[in-house]
Amino acid sequence: MPLRSVMVVDDNTDMLHVYARVLAQEGFEVFTAATGNECLEQLATIHPEIFLMDVVLPDWNGIDLVREIKRRPELANSMFVLLSGLLTDSDHKIKGLEAGAMDYMARPIPNKELVAKVKSLINVMDYQDSLLELSKELDQRVTERTRELEETIATLQREIENRTKLEQQFRQAQKMEAVGTLAGGIAHDFNNILQIISGNAYFRSRKDSARGEHSPEIDQIQEAVERGANLTQGLLAFSRKQTLNMHHLDLNKLISQSVKLGRRLVEESVSISAELCSDTLVVMADAGLIQQVFFNLITNARDAMKSSGTITVRTSLEIIEDTVEHFCLALPGPPPPGNYAVIRVTDTAGGIPKEIIEHIFDPFFTTKENGKGTGLGLAMIHGTVVQHQGFILVYIVADVGTTFCIYLPHYADVDARDHVPVCMDVATENSEKHTILVVEDDKNVRDLAEMALSNSGYRVMSAESGKRAVELFRNHHDTISLILIDVVMPEMNGQEAVQRIREINPDIPCMFMSGYGADISNLHDGPEYTAVMRKPFNLSDLLVKINDILELAPPPRNR
Repeated sequence: MPLRSVMVVDDNTDMLHVYARVLAQEGFEVFTAATGNECLEQLATIHPEIFLMDVVLPDWNGIDLVREIKRRPELANSMFVLLSGLLTDSDHKIKGLEAGAMDYMARPIPNKELVAKVKSLINVMDYQDSLLELSKELDQRVTERTRELEETIATLQREIENRTKLEQQFRQAQKMEAVGTLAGGIAHDFNNILQIISGNAYFRSRKDSARGEHSPEIDQIQEAVERGANLTQGLLAFSRKQTLNMHHLDLNKLISQSVKLGRRLVEESVSISAELCSDTLVVMADAGLIQQVFFNLITNARDAMKSSGTITVRTSLEIIEDTVEHFCLALPGPPPPGNYAVIRVTDTAGGIPKEIIEHIFDPFFTTKENGKGTGLGLAMIHGTVVQHQGFILVYIVADVGTTFCIYLPHYADVDARDHVPVCMDVATENSEKHTILVVEDDKNVRDLAEMALSNSGYRVMSAESGKRAVELFRNHHDTISLILIDVVMPEMNGQEAVQRIREINPDIPCMFMSGYGADISNLHDGPEYTAVMRKPFNLSDLLVKINDILELAPPPRNR
């Protein structure tokens, strides 16, 4: 440990030497000066901790010298004891203490008392140093704790934000689930009602045509049925309860044909260009629903551009290995890693305003005028994509345009089937050779289907329940060519009934009728000739589809 230093300033040489000797014997490093100026000169190279200073010096007043020395930053913490044998009155003592001296001692001073005073000051300095170190340590701890607290607060804020976001997503999911449950609850019955209206309008139209007449009222009925069906389908779409008719399909082929059809949706002033990748993009999807997603994106881009512009459609194969850093709207968290087939639809409408971007997928949210939109378009897209295990990314460039990116899981090394929706003419030349079992719990819908099939030459058997259908098929399996069956029925639903029927004949063609969100993709593990008609459907479309299936399927006797 280094020696503690003391500076003695006194013009009395004898006293100076005595003090120096006594302090040196006690182990202090001692410096001496006979005048104030001599003291100041030495302070250029030394920094004593204790000053013993005579008040009366030949060139300085000791009190003024204390003030001068304490102005120096390197000596600001040094301690001073003023010594005087003459100026010992209270006024001088007060002035000395006010100048910064720790004590003002009157001579003569016993050596032991002087040493004790110096040692006590050293102890005070040690305590001050300890307090200073402790203060620094406490400051450091406070700084560290403050930083930790700030980090903890920031973490808590992030967690609160994440929790708030999750709670919002949960409430949104609950709302969607509630609306979905409501939509699903009414969809089946409502679509059956629409089916009855549509079917009777169909037969009335055929009667009018046979008489060479045409009723505009029938057209209005069919248009109203179509609007009602679209509304119900929209509710089921955004609540993710649509009926899915899933197949492995070539996405490029679907988009290529959809682009051709999409050009009919835009004015001549709006151009649509397609840039399809060279990769084979196989996805597991419902071709009709994915095509509807595409058409909705085209329609939204058209409406956003208003008068003119360019819509660019691109496809690509992308690999996601980690969190996507872009603005992700249709997914509450980062998308799962994997290979994705991507559809990009870019417009030149100037971008979506920031104030509405968070709401564009909300059901019934629209910026269009009253009567010009239901606000279900993007909500339907969102629901359909998520129901296909995909997600949506949205890129917005202010004053330029918006790109919607649809990501669907890619299936490598899988052959795609041709399930691109096409329009066909009804062809029922061989209908009299076939018997169709109609299974529907709603009598009016069942009667309409029977009438349409009978009028087209088919032999028809009917059942009001899944259980009755199984019994009829067990007794007539060698004559029945196709099962036309509703999905949602009491006691035994359509899927269960078909599973029982296919235990008797695994190859029997089946066509499901559904007004509710049933996923029948698991039944495609059987024969290829399984299809779905979403209620309400046009009876002529039903006949087209039945004829198409029966042309592919072997006759009953060969099964």
